[in-house]
Amino acid sequence: MVDFVCINTDSVEISISGNIISVAFDDVVGIHAYALEIPASLLTVVVLSTESGYNLEVRSDMAGWSPFLRELGEHLPLKVRDLSGLIGQLTADAPVAELYP
Repeated sequence: MVDFVCINTDSVEISISGNIISVAFDDVVGIHAYALEIPASLLTVVVLSTESGYNLEVRSDMAGWSPFLRELGEHLPLKVRDLSGLIGQLTADAPVAELYP
């Protein structure tokens, strides 16, 4: 089963091992991204945080990652215009970027 992410008109939805989890854009109070070095690769994660303390983690190895990066800024006022470019600059040495608010 393939994990995936998609953006709907009012939420971000992920599927992990067949379990569907979503967070409404209205509930998002913060977004940050970080990079993890794993064997032979760099895994990037974008975390959407809610006021209730729930965090939705979207991983770069999920199907739909590229459309997610392109479309997220259409729904939330991110601090950067080129989210894909910023994500590409994350490294193990500079692993975290605050994206919203």
